[in-house]
Formats: sequence, structure tokens, C-alpha cells
Amino acid sequence: MKKAMLLLGALALATSTYALPVYDDFSGYGTAGTWTQVSGPPIVSYTAGAPLLGGNSAPSGESWVAYTNAAAPGGLYSTYYSGLFTGYDQQNVAIVNYFGDGQPGASDTPAPNLPPGFPGPFVAGVDTRTNSVWTPGWSQTGGTTPPPTNYLGGVGACFKFAEAVPSTTGNKVFVSFFVDIPDCTGSYGAGQSLDHGYTAGFINSAELPTPAGVNQNALPGYAGADGLGNTFNSAPLMEKFNMREGSASTWKPGVGYLDSNGNSAAAVTQKTIRFIVMAYEFKGGASVDKVGVWLDPAAANFGATTEPAFSVSTSPTTGYNLPDVGGFFFLANTQDGGATPNSGVFFNSLRIGTNWAYVTGGPEFTSTAPATVNVFVGHTLTLNSTAVAGGVTPTYTWNNSSGPLRIGGRFSVGPTGALTITGVQPGDADTYTLNVSTPITTVNGIPPSTAQTVVTVLSPVPFFSSESWSSGVFTGHFTGPSGIGYHILTTTDVTSPVSTWTSVSSGTFSGGDDIVMDSSASGAEQFYIISVP
Repeated sequence: MKKAMLLLGALALATSTYALPVYDDFSGYGTAGTWTQVSGPPIVSYTAGAPLLGGNSAPSGESWVAYTNAAAPGGLYSTYYSGLFTGYDQQNVAIVNYFGDGQPGASDTPAPNLPPGFPGPFVAGVDTRTNSVWTPGWSQTGGTTPPPTNYLGGVGACFKFAEAVPSTTGNKVFVSFFVDIPDCTGSYGAGQSLDHGYTAGFINSAELPTPAGVNQNALPGYAGADGLGNTFNSAPLMEKFNMREGSASTWKPGVGYLDSNGNSAAAVTQKTIRFIVMAYEFKGGASVDKVGVWLDPAAANFGATTEPAFSVSTSPTTGYNLPDVGGFFFLANTQDGGATPNSGVFFNSLRIGTNWAYVTGGPEFTSTAPATVNVFVGHTLTLNSTAVAGGVTPTYTWNNSSGPLRIGGRFSVGPTGALTITGVQPGDADTYTLNVSTPITTVNGIPPSTAQTVVTVLSPVPFFSSESWSSGVFTGHFTGPSGIGYHILTTTDVTSPVSTWTSVSSGTFSGGDDIVMDSSASGAEQFYIISVP
């Protein structure tokens, strides 16, 4: 019987959380169209050929799915409003460049409180939004040719997370974006309920819209009937950023859930760009979760490790906590002409992450190496602690106990911060710390985000000194570094993943001659390895 003695060395495996964070400045979907506001209604829609968001893939690889309220045959509104919904299953939101008041160069007020170096979609002193997501207003057009007028329907796009954020106590999801309503002329009422108005927010994975090309009758409504035998859509579990009327020239940003009005912050003036941060926090089911919004947070709070107090917040009613967060949506649900601003709404520079720092210009770790790592002398070690930032360039610095590492030779750093040490030597045993900062955290004097790993270098490298097989019993002699734990694993298929191999024995190296015996060895070819956790 042939016996193959294989060695599995120590690995510095990285741990990760979810498929976040995500940054999308909407510049990667093709040449933006041009949207121009004339003096008062009617509003001119975007130019033909403007890229549509729904149906595209984000730079991070996730999908934007068109999120519309097309009427299924025999379903909600299809009988009551006859053919009004023809083509609505192909409506979408567009990516446009916006020039206010009918011409480039009109004055505008950029978002207040931004720290130096924070990227935005505007040019100071010019009423311009580049590569913006535009959700059409009441009586405006969507994305089909010829486009149906946006009455009594919904137009939006939903970003589907590659992996949902679970409802574990303490988990948080943050999102930030720039938003602008160019024209509040005429009342748009409460404008923030899910049955009317413009919203952006979180949705649970089970309620995500169906793939492109399938009827998307998934917009929220009220459970019930329309009196004609047609059943209304049930209301998904959603947490939303909303917009409420302040006056004929102002609007109020806020948050809400399901079909509730929620709470609103102070009124802000039309034709001004605002920076919005929104968050959802899981409380673990023992109490209601928390959803809140920040309106133009102070510059000193950008990139901070902890978030400031909400500008305004609310909580779902009992029983309506999200089971997870599976996606984020932009939506114009214009089911009432008096419930929406007639200009549409612009969104830009979307950031989604699991901490406040990332959505305000700081870093977020995408993976972290274990707190302790064993590596054998002569091997290659990668400490896969990595971090990214949205729209700004992070700086990665590795230190050991003596100070900053000299990168070069056996030490190299990857594009997102991972440290690789080749040909590990006994003197490489140390504590290694990755420090990550951005221009925003540096300006605000915020300490770098850190990840730390203690590296132990082991010698000698474990090996089998001899092996034998007799009467179905395998006997192996092996040695390794004293005091370190090991596992002996076996398989008949050397190409199979190590995770599927069978454990024969576990213990601690004595530093001398150790022995393993396996009486289950069959007449087939058998393979053994020494695995060191």
C-alpha cells in the first residue's frame, strides 16, 4: 500500500463580515444624459440615450434591479385604470447631468459642513450635478420609448446586496448620499409615506424586486382590495429616508417605516444640495430596532469611529423589525399629484457600509487577520487585514513593536493593505499592526483605524520521519515544535478539500518522536497530513 505523507502549514486566514462596504458615484454606466429645468412646470426630462440604473451592475459587482409598480394582468390598478400602466414594467431611473434653471452656470449652494477634500457631485458656484440618479416627478417621463408619463406608479432602482446583513444584536447598516430637490413649487403634501412620494431606504432580502424582464409589481401598498376584486400589494418591511413638504420652496428630510410618516428634521431650501446619512440598527428582537437620519452632519464628525446623535430618528412598530437588510433602493412613487415635487429628485455619491466612518469619508475593514498566527520558519505569511474607503484614497501603514515597518525585500503590502512576509525568519516573530487613515480622518485629527496580529514563528517544521502499514494498521512517526497543537488527517482522495478529510488523532507536539496509529486504513491508497491550526 502506498502512503503519501503531506504537510499542512499554518495559514493566516482572514475573517470578513458582509459584502459591504460599497461606493458608487454613478460614473461607470456610460455617458450621462442632460436634464434641464425650465422656468417652472412642465419639467423637461433627460435626453434620449441617458443610461438607466436598473438592470446595470454596480462597480462592486452587485446588481441594480429596476423597481417599478407595473400592473400585473388582472392585478392592482390594471382594471381600474385600464391601459394607463402600459410599459411601466420598463420604467427606470436615469443617470444624468443636471443644469438648473435652464442653463449651466446658475448659482447654487453646495452641501454645507463638508470637510476639505470630501468629494461631491457639484462644482462650487455652479448649479451642476454630475452623474446623478434622477427619479422623475409627477407627470414626468420614465425610461421607455415612448416613455409613459409617471402618474400613479412607481419608478426606482434597487441595489441588491451580495450578502444580506443579518439581524444580530448591534449590527448596523449605514448609507450616505447627496440629495437635491430643484423645485418645490406647489404643495407636495406629506410626500413621505410609502404610498406616495420619494423615498430611499433599506429593504429586507425576501422582499427584493424580481430580476429585470420580469413583472416588477413589488412596490409597497396596503393589504386589501380595490373594490374590483383586485388585491393590493402587501407592504414589505422597509425603512426609508423620506421627504416632507416644508413650504412651497422648502422640504423636510426624515425617516419612516412601512406606510408611516415617521419623523422629520428641520426644513431646508430647494435648489440646495444636502448631505444625508441614514442608519438602521438591529436590537436583536427583544425591542424595536432603530432607524435614523443625519442632515448635513458637522465637518468634525466626518470619518469618526462613532456616530453622533441622530438629527431625527424613529423605530418600527412592534413586530415590524427588518429580519435582515438585503438591499437599498431609490424610489419615486408618484401615486398622487399633490404628494410629490414636480421636478423629481437627484441623488449622488452613494456609500453603504457597516460603520459611520466609511459613509463619511473614513475607512472600513473588509477583512481582518486573526489576532494570533503561527507560521513555520521558511514559509510565506500573509496577514490579510484589508480596508477600503469610498471616493477617497486610504493610506496603509504597518508597524511592529519597533515602529513602522520598512517595506521592501521580504515585506510587501497589497493594494488594500494586506502584508506579506516571504521566507519567514525567527526574528519576524512580533506584533504587527495595520493603521489605515484617509485625507478626511487626517484633516479631522481622527486616529487611524487599526487591526493587530501577534505572529509566532515555529521551528522545526513538522514532518513524518517514518511510516509503515501492516494488517490494516497504519503507523506513523512524526515530530514538530514542542507545545504546539496538531491534527492528523486522512483521506483516500488527495484532491479533495482538506476540510473534508477525516481526523485520526489530535494532540500536542512533544518535541521528540510522536506516534500515530490508524486501524481504519483500508486496502485502498491512503493519504495522511499533519495539520497545525
